[in-house]
Amino acid sequence: MQHSALGTGWLTPWREDYMVFVYLLVAMLGVGAAIFAVQNPDLVAVHFLSWRTVELPVSLIILLSAFVGIVVASISAFAQQIQLERRIRKLQRRLAELSATETSPPYVVRPVGRHRFLQSAAPSPTPIRGDNFVNAIQFLKQEHQKAKAAFDKVLQAAPQQRGGLWQELAPELKLHEEIEDTCLYEPLARDAASKDKGLAQWRQQHQAEVEKVGGLLEAIRQLRPEDSAWLGKVKDVHGALEHHIQEEEGTIFPKISKVWDESRLERAGTQMAEMKKHMGRVA
Repeated sequence: MQHSALGTGWLTPWREDYMVFVYLLVAMLGVGAAIFAVQNPDLVAVHFLSWRTVELPVSLIILLSAFVGIVVASISAFAQQIQLERRIRKLQRRLAELSATETSPPYVVRPVGRHRFLQSAAPSPTPIRGDNFVNAIQFLKQEHQKAKAAFDKVLQAAPQQRGGLWQELAPELKLHEEIEDTCLYEPLARDAASKDKGLAQWRQQHQAEVEKVGGLLEAIRQLRPEDSAWLGKVKDVHGALEHHIQEEEGTIFPKISKVWDESRLERAGTQMAEMKKHMGRVA
């Protein structure tokens, strides 16, 4: 598995727009403060702790408040990007470990051609605005179609070909789960807390389903692709995936569209596309 380098900077397109808005707001406050100072030259007493009192113009107080606001906003944006990049690096290590175990299983697999089915089974996400913006729901729906096509190939393949096809699919499943949790369900749990409690709690159910599938993936790793038990476990994963997709696309995604507007969905979609690019794909 090959991994590309991390992004080129912490100011992604959506965050640049956000910071420009903050700076313009501060500039407007500065102009307003200057006008207010001319019309209202009176001073206001400000108490520092309990031992000192100074008199400051109201305009200066407004400017100081705006400065504190922009500092807090900048720190918050920077901290969120650091957290995302840490999650990306952590996932890179986990995918590398999974790839290593999948490519050296406790059985011998007859060499087969490498099929990039997850990349060719469906078209890549269609940008909604420019090359870097993609709706998160659209992105996940297309990934679901790719996963369905990949499972069909595994289930229909000859016993001697199943192992090679599964070695390509398993890491992609893990990556998909991490992208969903990092870019969608984790921030959504915060944003939906006051709007849709059921949607905010969906992340817990999603994580429980991921853990269940993780156990099945580990059981599959211990079996031979030629065994009927191996195929049975793969079918169990396939069934869990089908149920997961139906629940997301039928119930969860419509609710998300009511909590996040189009701009927020595009931001999450861009993060998903960037995260998948950073993780690399099976060569």
